[in-house]
Amino acid sequence: MLSRKKLARILMESITPFVEEKVDFPSRGFGHCGYDVTLSTEFWVPKEGVIFDPLQPNQEHFEKVESPGPFVIQPNSWVLGITVEYIRMPRNLVGICLGKSTYARLGLLVNATPLEPSWDGRLVLELANLGRNALVVHPGKGIAQILFFHVKGAPPYEGRYQYQSRIQVP
Repeated sequence: MLSRKKLARILMESITPFVEEKVDFPSRGFGHCGYDVTLSTEFWVPKEGVIFDPLQPNQEHFEKVESPGPFVIQPNSWVLGITVEYIRMPRNLVGICLGKSTYARLGLLVNATPLEPSWDGRLVLELANLGRNALVVHPGKGIAQILFFHVKGAPPYEGRYQYQSRIQVP
């Protein structure tokens, strides 16, 4: 088990930029048991009428949108977003990303795969509006929290999305 002080030391070397305590609303930065990541201005919106096949990815099925201000996710739809933070996972930690309650209570589901030991990059987030109404997300604000767990003997991550600095579609 990691103490908060030890986790802070590890994350200061692992997350860029690192905010030493929670700030803003919705919050971003280091908290009591995890790190609140910040939503970037880059979004990839799926086009209508296409068929998605993870075995035959097609970047043309998405439209890239830069939104420095509020970004609207339509009802019953989803977009890809990405964190501002670049994360270098240590060999002895795994991270689990969960949505923030402020957005969850409005119908936003934030999904991300686990941050495996030795994974390196900006975290792509699947943002799904499960509600009947349009929902606004705010670049530059907290969007999700990563909880960190100690692991022993994990092999280094060698997956497809290693070192991503922008959104990569499947």
